[in-house]
Amino acid sequence: MDEQDSQSSAENKELESNAPKKADGNLNAALTYFLGWITGIVFLFTEKDDAFIRFHAAQSTIVFGVLTVLSFIPIIQIFTGWIGLILWVFLMYKAYSGEKYSLPTVGELAEQLKDQIGK
Repeated sequence: MDEQDSQSSAENKELESNAPKKADGNLNAALTYFLGWITGIVFLFTEKDDAFIRFHAAQSTIVFGVLTVLSFIPIIQIFTGWIGLILWVFLMYKAYSGEKYSLPTVGELAEQLKDQIGK
């Protein structure tokens, strides 16, 4: 029994030591969306190891970069604001929850971008 107790104790310690890293990774992934494409670019170039954070950084850069460009077109300006707000809250929530939520088309581009930049 002592061997099983020490083995399960070692497994629990390993899980506990990984928990703060995962929580920090989720927070950092959510922060990639905080200032839109600006924080996306910062995290994309500074994060070297965590593919989860790099993916969200790339997706943030693409989504909010495109929305920023589209916001200069007067006819669709109001829509880009509302769409941006909804995506901002939704994507931050998904990233903080630890989910690698991939937007259609953008997610595929983000996968490619995270692999090409900053490695």
